[in-house]
Amino acid sequence: MIQRDHILWYKQPAKQWMEALPIGNGRLGGMVFGQVENERIQLNEDSLWYGGPSDLHHPDTKKHIPEIRQLLFEGKTKEAEFLASMAMTSAPKYLKPYHPLCDLLIGFWDHPAAQAEEYRRELDMEKGVVRVSYKINGIRFTREIFASHTNQVMVLRFGCDQPEKLSMKATLYRRPFDPGSRPDGTGTLIMNGRSGEDGVHYSCLLKAISEGGTIKNIGDFLFIQRANAVTLILAAATSFRHESPEEICRQRVQHAVDAGFRSLKSRHEDDHQEIFNRVQL
Repeated sequence: MIQRDHILWYKQPAKQWMEALPIGNGRLGGMVFGQVENERIQLNEDSLWYGGPSDLHHPDTKKHIPEIRQLLFEGKTKEAEFLASMAMTSAPKYLKPYHPLCDLLIGFWDHPAAQAEEYRRELDMEKGVVRVSYKINGIRFTREIFASHTNQVMVLRFGCDQPEKLSMKATLYRRPFDPGSRPDGTGTLIMNGRSGEDGVHYSCLLKAISEGGTIKNIGDFLFIQRANAVTLILAAATSFRHESPEEICRQRVQHAVDAGFRSLKSRHEDDHQEIFNRVQL
């Protein structure tokens, strides 16, 4: 079988949204910019919008259908259209807009972009994984990011090829409806809010797990120092589907933590490839 390279790769970070690399599981998605010093991942959850389930049934449609039909039979299309514009349109007429979830912002104080060498970011379409790698002062830093459909979480893995050289901060930021995130135990941030006055309630939970080093909360940031590797697990849910989106996020994150990074990645790739490899061109 002919082997094909299903990888999009670039030698520089994205400068704007259209250049970022997409990941997603059909519900939870992100655009990865791949910045060296200040990584940004713009997050989406497909049910987060300014509104909620609503009844668009028009109570007067049924009784006007015979009259509209008769007008059409008589060739009076203009009159039928005029009546239908009142009797057969849903209320309200305004379709409430979809809203992005938030930005996951990750900073590295000792990663000046100007000193980065051998930079590469890529989207492995066959495995559904975004990767970023570069060298600073002879140290190779790597990132792997994917959105697991099997576990319904986003997973971000940060590594380096020398011990205790990974220090970073992470926070969740949302505008214009930014309620702020808050610590929820060591190594965890949670953001709860509502997308506008009539919007759905949402919850987004971020958990950090480090191999070596230390993790602590400072304000609405997670601060990791001198780690060998770091895994961030993010879950999001809304009241459109769940009565308690926060509880759903907690359950999903805990299941992912229990599974571990290698298992999460293996399950994700198997699940993704089962669909991706159904067709080859």
